Amino acid sequence: MKSTSTVNLMISMWIFSSWGWGVTQAAESHRGSSFIEWCNQQANLSANHRITVEVLLAEADTNDCELAAKNLLSRTELRLTSKGISDLSPLSEFTNLEKLVLNVNQITDVRPLAKLTNLTLLFLPGNQIEDISPLARLTNLKSLYLDGNQITDISPLAELTNLERLSLPRNQITDISLLAGLQNLEFLDLNGNQITDISFLSGLQNLESLDLTLNPITDISPLARLTNLKELDLRVNQIKDISPLARLQTLRTLHLEDNPITDISPLARLINLTALNLTLNQITDISSLERLTNLSYLDLRFNQITDVSPLAGLTNLKSLNLQDNRIKDINPLAELTNLENLDLEFNQITNVSSLAGLSNLSSLDLSNNYIKDISSLARLTNLTRLYLIENQIADFTPLAELTNLQSLALNNNQITDVSPIAEFTNLKPLYVYLEDNQITDISPLAGLTNSVSLFLEGNPIPSDSFEGILNCSPQLRCSIAN
Repeated sequence: MKSTSTVNLMISMWIFSSWGWGVTQAAESHRGSSFIEWCNQQANLSANHRITVEVLLAEADTNDCELAAKNLLSRTELRLTSKGISDLSPLSEFTNLEKLVLNVNQITDVRPLAKLTNLTLLFLPGNQIEDISPLARLTNLKSLYLDGNQITDISPLAELTNLERLSLPRNQITDISLLAGLQNLEFLDLNGNQITDISFLSGLQNLESLDLTLNPITDISPLARLTNLKELDLRVNQIKDISPLARLQTLRTLHLEDNPITDISPLARLINLTALNLTLNQITDISSLERLTNLSYLDLRFNQITDVSPLAGLTNLKSLNLQDNRIKDINPLAELTNLENLDLEFNQITNVSSLAGLSNLSSLDLSNNYIKDISSLARLTNLTRLYLIENQIADFTPLAELTNLQSLALNNNQITDVSPIAEFTNLKPLYVYLEDNQITDISPLAGLTNSVSLFLEGNPIPSDSFEGILNCSPQLRCSIAN
């Protein structure tokens, strides 16, 4: 049998515990009625609730609860990115808000937002939200961003018929049938979900931008009706047949990277394209591109292209990437005089003389080819970056004419003489990469006056030869680890 003192102690502990619980519960239940009451009860709030109040006080730039409430209640816009917020209850009173940004917090429960019916823009990317049903009441929303959450069911969004922009990338969505009624959508991002059936998108004819990247999509026939599309991203899917795209003649930007596409003939009709990316497909024939004369950006990396003659007439091109194909003859590129960036890395090129007239080039990559003679590159005086890694170059003297160079990569060639570097008259610091050549002597650089960082790893240079050179030429910085 328990002693009287023990019983009394237990009763006292229960009373104390109940009183403490009651105070907390009172604070928690009392808190929702107004921000001022939330604020005045800070000491009794849980850590998560207190953080939200503290963030709002900081946003109002005052610790006075009444002044903060007056400030916040009058606002139409609130931005609270990366504030560690998990509880939104203190925001439920701010019904004048039209724009609310809550990116990258720790939010799971969006029920307090249901009262903010004046919202037209709501950002919630980078949280931990699963249930979005409370958002169904926000019928004035025009822009909703829910990137990177844990959403599977998007049926509540069917009520938001005023939406013009909807962003749902990196969730766990499989069923998009409920989006069919959102006829006002102009922008839709469904990147990184698990969508296979896109038939429900066919009626969204106001769409101008659609991102379906990284979904297991094979059939894109429903897209044929979206004739107002200007931007379409279909990267990393399982698409073989792109014939439905032929009708989308308003397209300006098209991404088709990393699909098993072999036939690109349907693209011939897309004459308004300015940017096209076909990286990582199985393309051999690019003849259908010759009519796309408005292109300024074209990426054809990692295909099986041998003939680039269809590109000869694409004179508006500013950026062209042909890395990792099977190209030998680059003469057809000679007329592309507006090019600023050209990548021909990992091909079978021996002759680069046809590039001599591309005077607008600022970046050129010819690495991993079979080039010996680079004299024709001397005319490319606007180059700031030149990459010639793993070719058969012994003499790089012609490059001394390139006074705008900031980065020069000549790794893995047959260079023995570094004296051409002394002839460079660059106004800006120059980084020269000469790793894995056959250099034994850097004494020709003793009188160097320009700022040069030289990377010489993998050359047979005696380590004691560096000390004297560096003392004579403080502008030279060398990196070596033989």
